[in-house]
Amino acid sequence: MTPERDLIVITGLGVISAIGEGVDAFTTGLRQGTCGIRHFAGSPPYTGAFLPEFSSLEFLKTLPECPEEVKRQAQRILRQAPESVHITSMAAVEAWLSAGWHRTSGDAERIGIVVGGNNISQRYLSAAWRKFQDQPDFLSPRHAFLALDTNLVSSISEILGIQGCGLTAGGASASGNVALWNAKHLLESGVADCILVCGASPELSRLELQAFRLLGAAAPVTPDIPPETLYRPFDCTSQGFVPGEGSACIVLETASSARHRGAQVWATLAGDSLVLHASHLPQANTRGEVRAMQLALADAKLGPDQIDYVNAHGSGSSQGDACECEALSEVFGKVQPWLNATKSLTGHCLSASGLIEVAACAIQMRQGFLHPNRNLCLPTNPGIRFTGYESLQIPIQNVLSNSFGFGGFNSSIVLRC
Repeated sequence: MTPERDLIVITGLGVISAIGEGVDAFTTGLRQGTCGIRHFAGSPPYTGAFLPEFSSLEFLKTLPECPEEVKRQAQRILRQAPESVHITSMAAVEAWLSAGWHRTSGDAERIGIVVGGNNISQRYLSAAWRKFQDQPDFLSPRHAFLALDTNLVSSISEILGIQGCGLTAGGASASGNVALWNAKHLLESGVADCILVCGASPELSRLELQAFRLLGAAAPVTPDIPPETLYRPFDCTSQGFVPGEGSACIVLETASSARHRGAQVWATLAGDSLVLHASHLPQANTRGEVRAMQLALADAKLGPDQIDYVNAHGSGSSQGDACECEALSEVFGKVQPWLNATKSLTGHCLSASGLIEVAACAIQMRQGFLHPNRNLCLPTNPGIRFTGYESLQIPIQNVLSNSFGFGGFNSSIVLRC
C-alpha cells in the first residue's frame, strides 16, 4: 500500500509590482482595482506597468524584521546586478521573512530555490552590447556570470544562505506555473523540505517590445489614450497585452515541515499540471488548455463544480482570450466559477505572471474578496462569470489559476484553503 503523500503548502509570499511594492501594498492594489500601467517618455515613447524608480535598498528598509546579515549580503551582491535581480531578490527576501525562516534554525541543505523564467535580463544584455561596441576594452569580467539566468538563483542563494537544490525553469509566459510544478514535484520526491519559488521580473529591451508588437501579441503604443484603459483581457476591443514588470516569490514546503516550524499556512497547493500541445508557434490551443485544467483538477481530487474562482491567463489577444473562454466552457459547463484577470491591473509580467497571479489567488482566498476586472465592457463570452468593476466580498475555498505560454506550454494550479 502506497503511503499518502505529504501535503504541499504555501507559508510565505513576497510581491513587487506596479500596483504595490510588498504584499500589503499589493493587496490594497488588488482590492481597489488599481492599474499600474503608465505612459513613459522616451525615444520612442513606451507604455507599460514598469518600476522605473524601484530601489532595493529602500525596500529593505520597509522590512523591519530583516536580519542585518541579509541586508549586508543584499547590498553587496546587488551593487552591480541587473534590475531583474534587484526586483526578484527583494520579493524573495519578503517571502522568506513572511514564512518565518529567519526565525528558524532549519537545515540550509534541505532548502532549495526554483526560479521561473528564461532570457531574463534582455535590457541589461542590450545595454552591455551597445557599451561593448563603443568601448570593447572596458567590458566588466562580471558580465560572464551576470548575463546568465542562473545568476538570479545564485544571488538569492547567497543573500539568504540557501544551500539545497537550485534551478531555473523556463516556459515562456507560463514560467511561473512551471516553476511551481517543478518545486512541488521536488518536494514530493523528498529531496527538499522547503523551496523558495521565484518569478523572475522581466527585463525587456526595445527589441523584444517591438517584436511583440509586430507579432500582434502586444497592444500598440497609443500615448493619446489613457494608459489604464489599454489592457482589456476578454474584451472584444482588446488589441493585445501591455507589458508589466515585477516579481512574486512563494515559499513552498511540506505540511510536516510547516507544522514542525509552527508556520502559518496561506493555502495548500492541491493540484498542478504541465502539458504541451505540440507546437512551436505562439497560438493558444483549446485542447491543451482543457487538458491542463482537467489534469490539475484530477490531481487535486476536485470536480469542476467545486472550484469557486478561476484566475485566468487573460493574455488580451483576441485569439488567446477566445481560446481560453472556449476551454473554460468545456471544463466547467454551465456551472461557471467566478473569473478575473490580474493582468488587467499589473500588466503582463511574462515569466513572473504565473507566480504573481498565484500570490493574488492566495491573498484573495485568505481575505475573502475578488479583485475587479478592469476595462471589461464588451465580454468576448458573456456566458463566463466575470467579476465586474468593483471588488466582491465572497468566501473562496478552491481556486484554479491558468498560465499559458508561447510554444505550446499549458499549466494550471489548484489552491485549496
